[in-house]
Amino acid sequence: MKKILSAAFLTVSLTFCAAEPVLKVGLMSDTHIRTWKSSCVTLKEALKLFKAHKVDMIVNAGDIAEVHHKQSYLNYRNTVKEVFSDMSKKPPEIFVFAWHDRVRRTRDPQENVFNDVKKYLEFEHEMYDIFKIKGYTFLLFPQGMDFKRYENTIAKACRENPGKPVFVLDHIPPYNTVYNSLTWGDKKRREILDKYPQVVHLSGHVHGTLTNELNIWQGNFTAVNMGCLSGWAGALIGNSPSGMESDTAMIMEIYPEKLVFRRFFSKSKKEYKNNEQWIIPIPFDKNSAPYNLARRKAKAVAPEFAENAKLDIAVNEKNVKLSFPQALHSDGVFNYKIMFYSQKNGRWEKFSRKDIIGNFMHTGKKRDMAVIYNLSAGYFEKGKNYRIEVIPAGFFGNEGKPLASQFKMKNAPYGKVIFESHDPMKDCSFMSGLQRGKPLKLDADGFYIHNVHDARFVLPDKVWEGSKRGAKFRLTVDMHMKQSEERGWTLVMRNPVPMRNATTRIQTPPGDSGVFRFVIEFKKQSDDYKYYLLIREGLKGKIRFNYVKFELLD
Repeated sequence: MKKILSAAFLTVSLTFCAAEPVLKVGLMSDTHIRTWKSSCVTLKEALKLFKAHKVDMIVNAGDIAEVHHKQSYLNYRNTVKEVFSDMSKKPPEIFVFAWHDRVRRTRDPQENVFNDVKKYLEFEHEMYDIFKIKGYTFLLFPQGMDFKRYENTIAKACRENPGKPVFVLDHIPPYNTVYNSLTWGDKKRREILDKYPQVVHLSGHVHGTLTNELNIWQGNFTAVNMGCLSGWAGALIGNSPSGMESDTAMIMEIYPEKLVFRRFFSKSKKEYKNNEQWIIPIPFDKNSAPYNLARRKAKAVAPEFAENAKLDIAVNEKNVKLSFPQALHSDGVFNYKIMFYSQKNGRWEKFSRKDIIGNFMHTGKKRDMAVIYNLSAGYFEKGKNYRIEVIPAGFFGNEGKPLASQFKMKNAPYGKVIFESHDPMKDCSFMSGLQRGKPLKLDADGFYIHNVHDARFVLPDKVWEGSKRGAKFRLTVDMHMKQSEERGWTLVMRNPVPMRNATTRIQTPPGDSGVFRFVIEFKKQSDDYKYYLLIREGLKGKIRFNYVKFELLD
């Protein structure tokens, strides 16, 4: 249903000062409001930001609540009323209907669940909708959509608005566009949108921060991610990153000749890079699009350590502590690649990698703080010599020169070995699915053929006997993975019933990894939980398990 919005969208004169935008839109996503009011703190600050900048419209790109619960939506609505005490002056709000807003009601028809959300949040638009606002077209779609309707709606809007941007409000980003969309993006969306250069696709879902330069992308169309107003962790090879708070929100300013995306920290109301806003010329020209990934990478400068920088290593039976100064770059460091080498026959051989997040999410003095990071001693063996390299990397993969240091593991890492196998292909099972399923097949070289979305590596049941809630474990597994160069899998320790994760996602390296060691430490969340290692979300490939050790750390 097409809507020509009035009131806060208002009919305006077509004459305006060239220095002023035609339209300002507040953009936020993934608020994940809970049943307690304090979960609305960051939301409230974003709404204050939008109010101060007098936006014409507010968009929430979905996952409004953590799970579908009436009280969560009432908390959201009451927070809006607190910020906009005069509701007649509140700008219209648009909500994308996404998966978390169906959790707890997934068996109900999507339309019924949406209508309840609509009632609790007191908005008027439909799940699919079209808005014509001051001469610009916004198309609204739910996460679970009819793709034929998606394409037909977009095609029609592009025909009717030649030379002008058409804004697609969606939850999931198109595949391989913005940050982390290799894993969490959608290929069908990408296939459709590649046909429509006018589209500016606005999404959430990937839980990134807007200080990440990878959250804007241009190829055959434009994609911008709104970040999130809850927690984010990042996608890191070999690492299960800790969650961090995110309070970034965005204001999109629309001018006849350009789009300007302004990034803010909601709590401080400070604009990030107010002298380097994301600016997209109108009309779209693929050949000169400023946020083309290849073009940006070609111009990017790698972060570098200062000349006198050094990597210090301190070793004990629990941790190998790394200390080093931050590398230098105006955008900050995207991540540090920590490379592990062991000495064999006088040569250094790589056996693992663990990425850690850089300092790009910080500003000011926080960006200059030295890095102190503890590696689990479980990566290493008593009496062996090791070399660690730390490589600083920018947003576009440009790498600076590494810092390196060597050490000898004098003492055995602590931990009581419960189970160990040098032949885990025989002693453990590798099954399809999240439950039940079938054993995966082997190829002629003794590799499992991983051609399903979800596969699980299962330890013998006896390893869990006698352990209680809160017990801390360490899983060490050596795997040889053969995958596409485009992307790897993700790993997570999961209990099947109830479905609970003990870790956040760990990325595997793409391509042929050689023998690669993962060390995963986690706590048991209930007496009767029995976790498996879930390997998922990548493309088809092959895996061989060379070694596994399971230890109790308490």
